[in-house]
Amino acid sequence: MLVIPSTAKIYILDTNVLLHDADAIKKFKENIVVLPAEVLVELDRKKTFEGQVGANARRVHRLLREIFDSCGLSNPNADNDAIEARLENGGYLRFVITNQNNLGKKEQQHLDAVLIDRSESDHRILACAYHLSRQASCPVILVTKDSNMALKGKLLGLEVQDYRNDRVLGMETSAYREIEVDGNIFEQLQEYQWDRPDAKGFFLAMPEDVYLNEYLIVKTHAEGYEGIEEPVRYIGKGKIALLPLYRQYLRQNITKGDKNGLKMPGGIHVIPKNIEQWMHLDAVLNPEITLVTCIGKAGTGKTFIAMAVAMHEVLSENNHYERLLISRPVVEMGKGIGYLPGTKEEKMAPYMQPYFDNLEVLFPLKMKNTKTKNGPTNGQTPPMKPWERFQLQGILEMEALTYIRGRSIPNALLLVDEVQNLTPHEVKTVITRLAHGSKLVLMGDPDQIDNPFLDAQSNGLVYACSRLKGQKRAAHTKLVKGVRSEIAELGADLL
Repeated sequence: MLVIPSTAKIYILDTNVLLHDADAIKKFKENIVVLPAEVLVELDRKKTFEGQVGANARRVHRLLREIFDSCGLSNPNADNDAIEARLENGGYLRFVITNQNNLGKKEQQHLDAVLIDRSESDHRILACAYHLSRQASCPVILVTKDSNMALKGKLLGLEVQDYRNDRVLGMETSAYREIEVDGNIFEQLQEYQWDRPDAKGFFLAMPEDVYLNEYLIVKTHAEGYEGIEEPVRYIGKGKIALLPLYRQYLRQNITKGDKNGLKMPGGIHVIPKNIEQWMHLDAVLNPEITLVTCIGKAGTGKTFIAMAVAMHEVLSENNHYERLLISRPVVEMGKGIGYLPGTKEEKMAPYMQPYFDNLEVLFPLKMKNTKTKNGPTNGQTPPMKPWERFQLQGILEMEALTYIRGRSIPNALLLVDEVQNLTPHEVKTVITRLAHGSKLVLMGDPDQIDNPFLDAQSNGLVYACSRLKGQKRAAHTKLVKGVRSEIAELGADLL
């Protein structure tokens, strides 16, 4: 047997931990990682699955083979019911076949009372953990992302933990931070000539923990400025930048018919409804920021603003991008409707409908001051919907995340919604597809997670926000105020 430190702990990994993070085996430092034989059986069933689950199962198999090839697949000094290997990080990996004959009668009765059907893989893994906890001299911890399995483990008296390596602690997802200044400084900020060619930012005393590209709200209680808020972005070295489109909007002369906002070529003017949306618009529009993460509850306008900026950028004469790619995880709400026929685009169309709805608002079929009617008349062909037209022009493409691995996407703007349903590894796969000239916007709501093995602290969206915070090319926005409708806001807050 390998010589193992007396301070080591035994971590028994459930299959879902490895399917969530294929490299989890390497992340338990100088401790013992135990894989029950049942885990191999479950991994074998998953290896032919499509998408990230199958990819992770195959990766785990390769990793395990590499580990044991380096030291021999059999260990002549090991017990008959286990084989072991030393890991590069100083830890140990052990395969275990559960021998329940060593349990006492009372312990066996307790096990049988909780695990009624021993043919289930989860129950056999729990039995293995229970057996080890009664035999080992060091602490035994079951690591699982399955809540039901965790509860059964606690009924057996086991110590149970979630997989914490990619959990984000203390991630702030509420409103923006506010900076209060005196009246003189606020007045100087209002008079700052942000649009001069030599403007390099406005000096302002900032919190010690401010990070690059953080959006903040500056305000004052000085007389004459009550209720006025100034959205700004921290650009480093004690300086902040104002939001160009927001400043133009404040300067507009309504009596002269000014409509300063974001103009859709061939569509409507988009004017954000609150400061949060102005910040989101600024981040997506800024060509220096190539990755935007946005957290917002349902109805806050995160997808609408991102779509507006994306179409403006793609359709404008001085466009930064050649095409717009849209995507979201294929996750159904409630009972599924079965397999969908047709091409990739036809299969994905129902899942992309939120994007299409926003396009129909941005480019309505019946514009004001026109005589175009919305709908067919006298047997005429119905007008083509905006998303159909843009697809035919090659401007708009639907991207299936299932097939994005290995791709390189240049000169494109990629929008991915519902990112809270992606794992950290899946988000990494998406981000690493960006090539020169491309930009990625990740959006979602951590309160609407449909993946049973993810939560508000371990999903890919929050993970990306936390790990990329403060990077030169990354920015994060937060939308709190609902704008869809009064009833939608009530539903998001109270239900």
